[in-house]
Amino acid sequence: MEVPKRTNIIDRWLDERKQRKKHFADLKTKPLSEAKTEPVKMDVINRLKSAVTSVIPGNPLSRDFDIQGQVASIGPGLLWKVFTAVKKSTKEEASVFYFEKKSIEKHIKKDRELIIESLRRGVQQLTRLRHPKILSVIHPLEETREALAFATEPVFASLANVLGAHDNISGLSKFLQDFQLYEVEIKHGLLQVLEGLGFLHNDAKMIHRNICPTSIVLAKTGTWKLAGCEFVQQLVESQDQKVSYTCTEWRDAIPREAQPNLDFMAPEYEIIHECSPASDMFSFGILMYSLYNKGKPLYECRGELRAFRQNAEELSSTRGSLLTSIPPELTDHVKLLLNIQPTVR
Repeated sequence: MEVPKRTNIIDRWLDERKQRKKHFADLKTKPLSEAKTEPVKMDVINRLKSAVTSVIPGNPLSRDFDIQGQVASIGPGLLWKVFTAVKKSTKEEASVFYFEKKSIEKHIKKDRELIIESLRRGVQQLTRLRHPKILSVIHPLEETREALAFATEPVFASLANVLGAHDNISGLSKFLQDFQLYEVEIKHGLLQVLEGLGFLHNDAKMIHRNICPTSIVLAKTGTWKLAGCEFVQQLVESQDQKVSYTCTEWRDAIPREAQPNLDFMAPEYEIIHECSPASDMFSFGILMYSLYNKGKPLYECRGELRAFRQNAEELSSTRGSLLTSIPPELTDHVKLLLNIQPTVR
């Protein structure tokens, strides 16, 4: 895939990022010395901070961060709320990820425990991984009876948010609601995701198992980064020196939020109950397809394993007409990535 040259499109894109920064500037607190001369404005800011605190009660990161407005949601089911924040000790910008346990009260206790344990594991795995194309955790996971929370480098939004999925966002900004990706951004972003995947596969000896828009963030710098490490699997070497990855079966009895996204899963997960780095590449192919089709994957399973099996069987006869929205220079890449045979990808 050829890397597009920087153009005035990128400049316009950076200008939009600056506008967004200005959009949230009024949420930042002012120095006390300045507050003495502007008591009315300071009173408004204090009331705003109080309102934000009431929205996220029991946030264990409030000791270390000034937490401001929500900007995004991410992760399985977009369960994590993402807030802009400033680290109190350094005054550096950050993002605070916050999951409120009562948000999954609709599930039975056993399922709630599965979801929460999956989210815990995802943060723990993400914290261990260090690479420029993987979201950087700057404050480890903390937990209270009400919530889970951790902090990262500044985040603009999840790729799912950018593609129009705005679930679990309070006070959606018009900027994010109207946000559109330029084609040059998509191509750069895909290369950045590939770079992160290359690190996972070749250096960390891991597979991600959930490459999809809810697992990818756009950092405030504009860089696309891998996150959503809830289902990451480490390479295992057996006694006979064979290497493999544990392939956990997708089950209807387990809540969707505690399993990889069926719409982006490779067919071999269900057909032969095996997975490998090629499985991530299939998911990457579906991601490419969705980026050029208004965020919609090639097939929609609606969380039903039966639909996934049916769609997997149809893959071998996928018509080229389904790929017409993809730029011609990428079509052959997508066809190879979506091949039902892992060795072809």
